[in-house]
Amino acid sequence: MVSASGCLGQCGSGPMVRVMPDDVWYCRFRPKDVPRLVEQHLGQNRPLRDRLHSRFHPDYGRLLERLAQQQSSELDE
Repeated sequence: MVSASGCLGQCGSGPMVRVMPDDVWYCRFRPKDVPRLVEQHLGQNRPLRDRLHSRFHPDYGRLLERLAQQQSSELDE
């Protein structure tokens, strides 16, 4: 589901996209990035490294670990 949001407080890094429940923040997002987001992040659980907001995701490896743990716990439920 795609939904509009109010201010995310990151105007200097916009346009912003926040993927939930993963809590992954993307900055300087463009319409042409949408197919990659759907295929790579939503389809393969691999964030778009070149669009990650460095303030929220300074360590790509740690983000991948967190997402894998999150996915594993969802499968256990």
